[in-house]
Amino acid sequence: PASVRFQGLWLFSPRADLSILVLPTLLMLASVWLASLTGEGSQGFAQSIGRWTSQYVFLNGTHVILTFLLVGTRRELLHTTPHQSRLLVGGASAVFALTFALLWYGDRYAPLLALLLGAGIHGLEYFFLTGRMLQPTPGETTTRLRGPRVWAAMLAVMAPIILVGVVNSPFVTLADGVTQGAATAFFLRQQPLWSLGVLATNAVVLAHYFADAFLYRFRIPRVREVTLPRLGLG
Repeated sequence: PASVRFQGLWLFSPRADLSILVLPTLLMLASVWLASLTGEGSQGFAQSIGRWTSQYVFLNGTHVILTFLLVGTRRELLHTTPHQSRLLVGGASAVFALTFALLWYGDRYAPLLALLLGAGIHGLEYFFLTGRMLQPTPGETTTRLRGPRVWAAMLAVMAPIILVGVVNSPFVTLADGVTQGAATAFFLRQQPLWSLGVLATNAVVLAHYFADAFLYRFRIPRVREVTLPRLGLG
């Protein structure tokens, strides 16, 4: 039947998957409508209420605690590898304590800069995770993508996004001070290239969330069989 034929297209279920896309889209459209209605633009109350809804109603800022509910109630997840329990509990506790101390310090002495910590940790963590996944397993003796080539390949793939980031960075303003505004004028002549680049980057962000959700479905035996050895856990 059709339901079986298309079962592999859904991460959770048709209703859940569509709600993941539709509800945030409706929130965005509602925020745009509210901003146009009040004439405040994209930086006023409409953006604030939209960000709050994303964080606390759509769970972007609250879902993180669910990991510990999961391992607290499904204890078998703590024993999938010989040292899983010690690594997970001890490591998570150490990360919590260190991060709490750094955030406390940042909030006390540099409140705005403290916001950078979480984003930086997440980016570097994912970079090194992908590097480990790309390295060959002991059985893959003929692959050429190994060692420094892995890091070079990742940097090459990220280069277009890094370039978009440079164009939208504060360094352009610094360059304008030296070149009498020539840097901004140069980039403006390339429009809409850079604006499209920002849109494409944001689209890639959401697409990678979707892809990761399928790549790391560890409840499926074949996923564990393929993925865990690449993480050094199999």
